[in-house]
Amino acid sequence: MTSDYIKFRGKCKEESEKLCANDPTLRLVRGYYHCLHTGKNTHWWCQRGDEIIDPTVKQFPYPGTGEYEEFDGVCTCDECGKVGGEDDFIFEGRCIVCPECRCAHFGVDRLLRIEQRVCKDMKPCAVKDWVDGFKVQRAS
Repeated sequence: MTSDYIKFRGKCKEESEKLCANDPTLRLVRGYYHCLHTGKNTHWWCQRGDEIIDPTVKQFPYPGTGEYEEFDGVCTCDECGKVGGEDDFIFEGRCIVCPECRCAHFGVDRLLRIEQRVCKDMKPCAVKDWVDGFKVQRAS
């Protein structure tokens, strides 16, 4: 792992927001960086017209050689291909799945950890697991 990866990984939104705060001509952009080595990565950067200013591009193995894609609000399930809005999907790392596919994609043990983390800031909730269809849903 390179020192640039360690220095910049996970800081793209924070660093881009700092640039935008100091320069009102910049626009904060959310989307994806398509790296030749690591593929499609969720990412944040700044833009002025067509010019891209990316304060954390060095986190990628081949900085500046990838392509930027602005997020358009449409998500696609990695398992079944269902298309919908951001609120209809579950995000974990680089994975995006619809509620119907979450067990198949993440596995029950990992899903239980995700559910418990999602619930930590909400009212205490129990996670109910049942075998029929191998589905897990938050108990109401």
